[in-house]
Amino acid sequence: MANMFRLEIVTPNGVMLDEQVVHVRCPGAAGDFGILAGHAPMMAALGSGRLGVDYTDRSEDFAVTGGYLEVHNDFAVVMAES
Repeated sequence: MANMFRLEIVTPNGVMLDEQVVHVRCPGAAGDFGILAGHAPMMAALGSGRLGVDYTDRSEDFAVTGGYLEVHNDFAVVMAES
């Protein structure tokens, strides 16, 4: 079984996602990057683009238009403008 971590996506309208995931692909302000379980703590600015989320059995994409991502202790939170 793949290592998982908790991902929360929050917008001004509320929590859009709060799930255990395997991988997240983010549109960073300085280029795309990915997050896996056990990632080092970090904070990054997001640009506009597709935020990809991989679960154990499926993938899902979200459109974001900026914001921030914070990672710590196998928990990642995306604070998206929209």
